[in-house]
Amino acid sequence: MYSLVLRKLISKAVTYILAILVSLAILFPIVWLLNISLLPPQEIFTYPPKFLTEISLENYVKVLSGGMGEKYQIAATGGGTPFQVNLLNSLICAGSGSILAILLAIPAAYSLSRFRFPLANFFRYQILSFRLTPPIVVLVPLYLIYQATNLYDTHIGLVLVYILANLPLAVWLLIGFFKEVPIELEEAALIDGCTRISAVFRVVLPVASTGLISVAILSLLFTWNDFIFAFILTGNNVRTAPVALLGCISYEQIMWGQLAAQVLLTLIPIFIFVFFVQKYIIRGLTLGAIKG
Repeated sequence: MYSLVLRKLISKAVTYILAILVSLAILFPIVWLLNISLLPPQEIFTYPPKFLTEISLENYVKVLSGGMGEKYQIAATGGGTPFQVNLLNSLICAGSGSILAILLAIPAAYSLSRFRFPLANFFRYQILSFRLTPPIVVLVPLYLIYQATNLYDTHIGLVLVYILANLPLAVWLLIGFFKEVPIELEEAALIDGCTRISAVFRVVLPVASTGLISVAILSLLFTWNDFIFAFILTGNNVRTAPVALLGCISYEQIMWGQLAAQVLLTLIPIFIFVFFVQKYIIRGLTLGAIKG
């Protein structure tokens, strides 16, 4: 009996140790970024490396005040814009694109999961193939269209691109979530007097809510981290946070301290978002399993 208890204790200890080591490996780059962002510029490349020996907020002040200097701003990103404006652009475009993509994906995914019609499987795989298309293939046509329609460097233009990019994956994933909802629940709602649309809103969507949130999270993460679409289809007015990072890179030098500060500021909204919705990510991995 004692040997069994000892084995359990050793197993738990090994599990916790491995979990701590993995967590440290994952968190180390973030901690080191924090260290670089808080060091004065002259202390960043000292050897041996210093770890939070001298804390300075100079990098954050320059980033948030837009005072990084014209000298180090490349032409593609412009200069002098406070970084919080870029974060706001990311929030508007990424959030709107994700929400609208989910709203458009719900009726399409529900139809493909519930109704039988010719070429249904063809449509499913065709939708997925759009998501697998490399972005570079559509960038040149989109750029020309946006220039001709005055959508270039606008929030609406970037939101439309994010909807198109997120919609195929959202539809494909929601098909799986909706299939996990028993058809008997909808039939019971129809017998009780609900219309098909009412049954979807009152039964299907609440049961598949964890799946919807999981798809929304994936869509938001993709759009928040997007660089290529935002870089090509926007200019100074709607520059997003990932594109603004280029402002720290020039032919003469890389401003590592301010670059680290911008990266951390870009990560903070996502960390906060994931902290509050992490339980839905775990539940969503079960494809909306239903408890009796």
